[in-house]
Amino acid sequence: NDGSGTFTDSGQNLTTYASWDVCTGDIDADGDIDVGYANWNTAGSSVYKNDATGLFTVTSQPLTSEVSGGCSFGDLDSDGDLDLFIFGGYSYPDRVYLNDGAGNFTNTNQSLDTLNSYGGTLSDLDGDGDLDAIVANASASSTNPIYLNDGSGNFTLSASTAGTTASWSVAAADIDGDGDNDIIAADTGGSSKIFLNNGSAVFTDSGQTLSAGLAVGVAAGDLDGDGDLDLVFGDHHNANKVFENDGTGSFTDTGLSLGATGTGGVTLADIDGDGDLDIFESMYHTTKANKVWFNGSKGVVQFSSLTYNVSEADGTITITVTRSNGATGAATIDYASSDDTASAPSDYTTASGTLSWDDGETGDKTFIINVSGDAETEADETINLTLSNPIGAGLGVKSTAILTLHNSEDILQEETYQSGDFEITDNKNDGYFGIGSFDTQSLFILTILSLVMLRARKNT
Repeated sequence: NDGSGTFTDSGQNLTTYASWDVCTGDIDADGDIDVGYANWNTAGSSVYKNDATGLFTVTSQPLTSEVSGGCSFGDLDSDGDLDLFIFGGYSYPDRVYLNDGAGNFTNTNQSLDTLNSYGGTLSDLDGDGDLDAIVANASASSTNPIYLNDGSGNFTLSASTAGTTASWSVAAADIDGDGDNDIIAADTGGSSKIFLNNGSAVFTDSGQTLSAGLAVGVAAGDLDGDGDLDLVFGDHHNANKVFENDGTGSFTDTGLSLGATGTGGVTLADIDGDGDLDIFESMYHTTKANKVWFNGSKGVVQFSSLTYNVSEADGTITITVTRSNGATGAATIDYASSDDTASAPSDYTTASGTLSWDDGETGDKTFIINVSGDAETEADETINLTLSNPIGAGLGVKSTAILTLHNSEDILQEETYQSGDFEITDNKNDGYFGIGSFDTQSLFILTILSLVMLRARKNT
């Protein structure tokens, strides 16, 4: 992501298996995000470590060679590192792997269920400070089981369940604003359900049936900026749907129809950096590309480049700031220059101000930096450019830039010597003599003058 929601393929192929889910987290505590894959075959799941530059290497983890429908990283044993919960598929059991802190996982040998799970999620359901598990059971004849954690990574089946719907996906979130996490079950039969938590992991059907089609994915987040959690469902057969929360956990279909068919899952994140949640849609079919849906989109404001260049001889440079990926509402951004290795006012004139876009307006705005030339040969110098205080739009990743001030090759230091029918020009910048027209009778004088100029240069 370039910060504005435009993605470039890194060229890496991380797994050759049919992956059903992906989970992310810093498993080796080195400050970058690593990746786990739940693979839908008996090759088992896989874990890749990040080298801090976005390049991933597969690890030789002793993960059970079983079909996996989902995975989640989370601190399951309360020791401060991220462990791994694997949701089994095709009647393979759910597995719990504990992390040694360096990203090496050990199987706890718990076999939690043998349902046909297509995924699940981790959340503190009983308010005791550790992560519990909800399993999405794809079979309509069985419940979506809940497993409670004792704080050490040992799980026990709860007497409470999250309904009997045929679920490919579940989400846990505080839907009704009472401080505990409720459960949303995405139903492939067309009737997705919400189960309200009493605070002790005992769940009651809210009585709402959300017509979200063949829902294979669900995500909860504040999509309209009103402080409560809304829902987006990924429909495998029809357009994806968005439901708006009234703040009490009661939902209304917004009427939005996003996409067509083939959805495999949905997730929410601020993809374009404008402060609201967008939708990332993964596609189940290999012939269909994954999609990004921007929210409302106030747009993103940022520099057009991370680097700019100007020669002293140019005198000025125009700096471009762009608004893209949306234009809902007016927007402003402040800009400023500051010294790096260049110094104001001797090298340039400081600039600061505010750029504005009207409601519905995208495109470029500019400001000018005035630069100064001098007669001294010196190294290139740099000026800091900064954007701040965005109003009405998000601030993109290119919020800072560097302007390089190049020593002008056009400002030449010259000395000219004349005598009779000839002249010699000494350009001290390039180290060469320029010799004009002369007659052969002046050769002796030319030679003497050349020697004098060489001596003079050595003494300067």
